[in-house]
Amino acid sequence: MIYYHGTPDSFRKFDLNKASDYKDFGKGIYLSQEEWHATSIAKRRNKDHAYVMKYDIDIKEMRKVLKVREFKKTSIDWIKFVLLNRNQIIHTCLLYTSPSPRDVEE
Repeated sequence: MIYYHGTPDSFRKFDLNKASDYKDFGKGIYLSQEEWHATSIAKRRNKDHAYVMKYDIDIKEMRKVLKVREFKKTSIDWIKFVLLNRNQIIHTCLLYTSPSPRDVEE
C-alpha cells in the first residue's frame, strides 16, 4: 500500500530523536494514505518548503520489525486516544497510519 510522509525538511533517513513528543499518536513516524494530507502537514509547519515522501509499505511485513499502530477508521475511541496523547505520552510506536481527522465518523 502507498503511504505519504509530509515534512518541511528534506532528509533521507528518519531520525526518531527529531520526532516531537505529545503528537496525536505519540512520538513516531507519521504516514498518511492521502497525499493531500501529507502535503497539508508539511505546509502547516513551513509554507515555503513542503516535501512529501512516498513509500510503498507492506504493513504486515513492517510489523515483523517495527512496533506499528494502525488506525483503519476514526471513532470515539480514536478521538479519545488523540486527546490523551496531546496532553501526555501514553503510547510510543515507530510507525503510525491513520485516517485524516477530516474523515471522522460519528
